[in-house]
Amino acid sequence: MDFPEVNRAADQLMAAIRETETYREFQALRESVMGDAESRALLRRYSQAQSGLQMAALAGMQPRQEDVEAFERLSALLYADDLLTDYLLAQMKVQKLVAGLLERITQEVGLDVPIS
Repeated sequence: MDFPEVNRAADQLMAAIRETETYREFQALRESVMGDAESRALLRRYSQAQSGLQMAALAGMQPRQEDVEAFERLSALLYADDLLTDYLLAQMKVQKLVAGLLERITQEVGLDVPIS
């Protein structure tokens, strides 16, 4: 189904999000980080390791010790780099912004969807 009014409002919301300092900072850091192949590769490995641990937790399983240790090593490498640390913090701020909007929307339309 097509909802032109809702689509226009979504476009306006996206434009407003893009104008926030939170989003602009995230985008600038993202461009810097993603422009460096080594940083990009480290983030990809970190995300994969993090997802693996989260999937094990969701399945009710204990993660393998070597997976935990690999994640800890990747975390140490990542957080030793100020630019990568700043990028991850900026990413979390944007995720928090989006989660807050999603929570408001779901509440306003009467959906019972736990966001946080």
